[in-house]
Amino acid sequence: MGEFEAAASRYEIDAADRISAVSEPWLAFARENDAPRLTRDAVVGRPLWDFIAGAETRDLYRAVLGRVRDEDVSIVLPFRCDSPDFCRWMRLVMTPREAGAVCFDGMLVRKRERLHLGIIDPHAPRLPAPLPMCSCCKRVSVESRWLEPEDAIVRFHVLGAEPYPSLRQVVCDACRSYAEHATAIESG
Repeated sequence: MGEFEAAASRYEIDAADRISAVSEPWLAFARENDAPRLTRDAVVGRPLWDFIAGAETRDLYRAVLGRVRDEDVSIVLPFRCDSPDFCRWMRLVMTPREAGAVCFDGMLVRKRERLHLGIIDPHAPRLPAPLPMCSCCKRVSVESRWLEPEDAIVRFHVLGAEPYPSLRQVVCDACRSYAEHATAIESG
């Protein structure tokens, strides 16, 4: 398979925000993207928050989940799911289920191959000083500007150089505003 298929990459959480199910395509994507430790046995029953990096990102998801549950609506959020060799533009649809459960469907919108980008390679050597990266759009903050990772590397004049700055997961103002004002789709 190799990629998300429309509405096939799915996981679900219960009312206590514990992962209650993951789809086979979700598991295959994890294996194919250097995360073979993310097996069904390793994730089901654990809190969703164990798998979301960065306090700002967790806070954003908590707020959106609250809206999904309180208003009984589905919310669609765009996000990036990049690897060192690919840019992937995705949509995440959060849909309420019975008894406070929520279903998450990840769908690929567009994909572009790129030269290997070491700055987002989880195995690349890192400097201790963190560089803020938006967990939603994958842009990085350099001198108060949000740049694509490729542009940030050029700005640092370190194309191909190692070690890279460590990455600190945050949410940029544009992505936060979008999520806070995302149009809800009536469920049911």
